[in-house]
Amino acid sequence: MPDLSEDDNLYIECYAVDEKNNIIVNNKDRDKKNNNLMNIIENDKSLDLGNSIGIQALVGVSLMLMVYVIGDYIFKIVPNNTIQKKIYGV
Repeated sequence: MPDLSEDDNLYIECYAVDEKNNIIVNNKDRDKKNNNLMNIIENDKSLDLGNSIGIQALVGVSLMLMVYVIGDYIFKIVPNNTIQKKIYGV
């Protein structure tokens, strides 16, 4: 192990990072510009909608609703109309 003393002039620069290891810049002008959601979305280059639980939930609910509506039409409405046509001879 190397011998370190006070005269070695060893300096370590530490930067604050976010959860994706991107360096957080502390710039007051940037903070003033990013007050609304659209500026945050436009300026955030690492915005990944695939990792957002809200987007995933919205896509999941939408897909389940589409499958339900298609299944309801195919398995309930179409057979019911066919039976009605055969019964009443329409």
